[in-house]
Amino acid sequence: MALSGATKAESASPSQRKSWQIVWARARPGPLKGSRPVDCRLASLFPDYPHADLVPGDGPGPAQLSITGSALANDPGPFAWEAYMPPIFVDTDNSNPKAKLYNGSKAGESADKAEAKIQAVVKKIVDKDPNFTTTKVGNPKGYTIRIAITKIEKDHSTTCALSGSIVRYPREVVKSGAKGEHMVNLREWGNHATASGTSEGSLLDCVEAVTESMMKSGVQAMSADYLKR
Repeated sequence: MALSGATKAESASPSQRKSWQIVWARARPGPLKGSRPVDCRLASLFPDYPHADLVPGDGPGPAQLSITGSALANDPGPFAWEAYMPPIFVDTDNSNPKAKLYNGSKAGESADKAEAKIQAVVKKIVDKDPNFTTTKVGNPKGYTIRIAITKIEKDHSTTCALSGSIVRYPREVVKSGAKGEHMVNLREWGNHATASGTSEGSLLDCVEAVTESMMKSGVQAMSADYLKR
């Protein structure tokens, strides 16, 4: 039986195609495991299935390539229909002065550069991991990372300390019915480091090193938490 609401790939608008996902086949047994965004043109991998339609899904902008029961009955083959989770979105927008994600005020005149360094490191590490993305498409599920410089000491060298938190994105409905933040369990998430010299460059090197160390455990925590959602 074909799924309802099916839309042929050729009739989909460009905006639909960007936010859709596809379920595709692999020639080996395996369980169903979610889905990830891929180009709609992958539908051409199924030229022998006339009922291979793109079906809008219930999640944040996804769709699935649906092979109808009749098509599978005619040629079930050794296929397992596997879906892949979309990349986990991480919000890195630090442009709102009333809701900054990165706080470098402890760095004084170098605050803006320190915040830009934190943002750059977070984006680099997130986008390097194929399971994550900083590109917002549709209404994704993911996380917001907040990091602040908590201490800077200079005495022949530069020591800096950073701390932060990770909350689920978007805000979720809590027991009261309002939308609130669900914090990822990281206990005390922070670290410190020391860089040689006392220049602005030394400060930025220190901030970069600490942010990188924090993001290693941060990515692990987000991956583990996402499985619970």
